[in-house]
Amino acid sequence: MTAPRVLLAAKRLDPEASSEGICTARLLQLLVDRDVEVRVVTTDEAASAASLRDALPWYQGPLEHRTTLSPPPRHPIARRVRSVVDGAGVLIDGHPTWYRRSVHAWRSILDDRLRSGGVDVLVTRGAGGGFEPHLATVALDPGVAWIAHYHDPWPASRWPEPYRAPRTAALRRQERGHEAVLARADALTFPSARLRDWVVGDDPVLRAKSHVLAHLAEGAPPVGPPDDALVRTVAERPFSLVHTGTLLRHRRVDALLSALARFVAADPRRARATRLVLAGPDLTDPPPAEVVGPLEAAGVLHRHRDRVGRSTAAALVRDATATVLVEAAGPESPFFPAKLTDYLAAGGPVLALTPRESVASDLMGEAHPLRVAPDDDEAILAALERLWAAHDAGDLAALGVDGAARDALSADQVGAALDGCLGSVLAATGRPV
Repeated sequence: MTAPRVLLAAKRLDPEASSEGICTARLLQLLVDRDVEVRVVTTDEAASAASLRDALPWYQGPLEHRTTLSPPPRHPIARRVRSVVDGAGVLIDGHPTWYRRSVHAWRSILDDRLRSGGVDVLVTRGAGGGFEPHLATVALDPGVAWIAHYHDPWPASRWPEPYRAPRTAALRRQERGHEAVLARADALTFPSARLRDWVVGDDPVLRAKSHVLAHLAEGAPPVGPPDDALVRTVAERPFSLVHTGTLLRHRRVDALLSALARFVAADPRRARATRLVLAGPDLTDPPPAEVVGPLEAAGVLHRHRDRVGRSTAAALVRDATATVLVEAAGPESPFFPAKLTDYLAAGGPVLALTPRESVASDLMGEAHPLRVAPDDDEAILAALERLWAAHDAGDLAALGVDGAARDALSADQVGAALDGCLGSVLAATGRPV
């Protein structure tokens, strides 16, 4: 089989702006490295065509950046009218009017690109609430093999606890759109087997066309220099813990900070040696001031609330004693945090605050000594004690993640899965190339 011609339709593409942007950019690089002829269309609101060219210098193929959202009205009455119109739109398909307009714009974009020919496979990418490329393709007869990728569960009524939204009439309408995507797509891809199982369940038809394409841990070096001042905050103390990325809604660090305070209070040497760096926006409710204040005053806690670039994040991870993964407390997490790929690729210990039933646990193994429930400060304290003991003994490697987890995210293994998916979908649709 010769390499198929792929049209990649991505809601997010900027690797500096979002988790899905990182993952889509790495998929694009994998396609390029495998000599696949690929064209890209995106509506990433965080980027422009010029900024994407700067962020993806290794991609020289066709890249179209389109805008599907109109700017908000300036006049208060006009803004009020738009709000009413948007709200009324949920009666149709569960989406506000602005979202439906975005879907229609995507449908026009894809229809134009597909009519121009030169495409064997359409790959649509969806994450969070941004599934417009999927919904647009449902309304088309693409005439090519269609692969729909789910970065996350969708819609919000299908999210896990504690994120899950009440199953309102609007969300039931959105679920019908989601079910149409599952039915119409020629293939479905997911970053993990757990998310695949979460989305398609035991349905034999859906499982037969589902493929696991893990997030790729390898990619081109980030563009631009790191923030040296922020990176130095890690190097200044010998026992450093680093979390990169956004703390969002239920991804809270209260139990971690409580455990950290008890950990350093037990020994003055720990207080002098330890630093936790939280690098990225914090969109959660503020943790208790009586815990945070003393930690910051002692230099044990450093919070950098602005978004950090990938080059800075990579340097922080490289220099840390251990990285920290923070997920929401709950019975199960089908999410695959993109930062986990970078943590695993670095090879150091990962303090994983994640449910036992989670993608992170699947990758690192249920017996991973640094996997703890996100809200269990006693277990977190015990994990910090293990880290400290290994650090003192010069044996941090004993707490590292098994190499098989890194191998599962390698270009060789993910590339083989991608080849299998492309070959399968082309054969199933009678469109071998």
